[in-house]
Formats: sequence, C-alpha cells, structure tokens
Amino acid sequence: MSVESNIVYKNLEGKEFQIVKVKSENDITIRFIETGYKCRARAHLVESGNVRDYTNLEKERTSWVPYEEEFVTNSGSKFRAFSKKGKRIRIVFDNTGYATDVDIHNARAGKVKDPYEISVYGQGYIGIPDKSLPYWRAALQLWQNMMKRCYSDKDPKGYFGKCFVDERWKCFENFLNDIKHLEGFSEWVKGSSNSFYRSNLDKDFYKQGNEIYSRHYCRFLPEGYNKSLGKKDKTEKDWA
Repeated sequence: MSVESNIVYKNLEGKEFQIVKVKSENDITIRFIETGYKCRARAHLVESGNVRDYTNLEKERTSWVPYEEEFVTNSGSKFRAFSKKGKRIRIVFDNTGYATDVDIHNARAGKVKDPYEISVYGQGYIGIPDKSLPYWRAALQLWQNMMKRCYSDKDPKGYFGKCFVDERWKCFENFLNDIKHLEGFSEWVKGSSNSFYRSNLDKDFYKQGNEIYSRHYCRFLPEGYNKSLGKKDKTEKDWA
C-alpha cells in the first residue's frame, strides 16, 4: 500500500482529496478539499483516482420529499407520484414502470406521455431515441413504414397478417440503435438525403420468404437492385 496522508490526490474528475485515516488497505478515509465531503475507499481506488464526491448527489437526494398522488394522462394511462421538490414531482407509470420527473400542473392536466406506451398501429412505441443522430428523422419514417406494412390492414402494399416485426424492433429506440450495425447502413444514410443513392430496408435477402423484420435478417439494399431482385429471385420484396 503506497497511499500517504500528506499527499494531495486527484480523482478521475480532477477533484482534489487527501487521506484522513488509514485503517487498512481496504479501509481508508478520504476528504475532498473543495467540499469537505468524506468517504471510505480501498487503496487501489485511491491510487487510481476512482473515487467520487457525492456532495451534490446527497443534496439532490435530500431535497426531494415523499409525496403521493395518482394521475391519468389524456390518453388514459395511469401514473403516480412518489416524491416532490417544489413544483416538480417524480412519477412512475403503472403499465410500463417508466419513471421520470415532471411539472405537477402538467401531471394534473394529463399532459404527460409515457414513451414506452404502445402508440403505433397497436404494436409499437417510440421509447427515448437519440435525437442527436443526424439521420434519426429518416429512421423514424423508415420504422413507421415498416410498422405500417406489417400492422395496418389499410395498406394495399403491406404484409398484414403475413409478416411481423421482432419484439425488440417494435420499439423505435431499439430500431435506431440497431440499424447502424446493418450491412449497407452507410449507403442508406447517404441515400436518405440524396434520392440518387436511395436504399431500402430488406428483410429476406439472407433468407428467402423470411416473415420477421429483425436485426438478425435485415440489411439495406440499393433501391434499384432491391426492385430487380423482387422481379427475379425473391418471393417478396420490401422498400419500406
């Protein structure tokens, strides 16, 4: 053990701390210089700087007080509050278990949404997608078209009752996370902003007659190539 009480250490966040007491290699008391926060840590964590000052976290935790109230969204979903800080309340939805914090007036007005509540063609839900991705809107349109083809009986070109979407992909958040790993993804991104390079999401290139849209079978194909395959070898074609 090489830690010393007269040395100023820095953690991984650059916060300075000192050794207050050494009981053993597995029981060292440290104090952060800026806030005075004390905690116990093991020697190897002290040496690597893998210790944190939880002062702000503790303040955040104690500033919320227990609070109970039940609500219903404008779409009929039930949720309840379990803690409160000023006008903010922390809530959890009954059906999905999704928890977040919202303004209490919006909660009472029913103006709160559960992103994991089924809302697309009776099967899909949005989740919390990464909207910093430049292609997320194009991916949303692609996902909605896929859901429509499988679950809308009003789509004349669809696969209603014949093809389905994997449970994981019924959540747009998962779909958005997965498509970057599909073959042909970079070409699809290029084509989403330039129709000359347009690509389609194909479900049966690897397995003829495949009935499930999933990360295991789908890939992107150039639109012209995909249509030509549909006329020749493929039993079904998809340009969602």
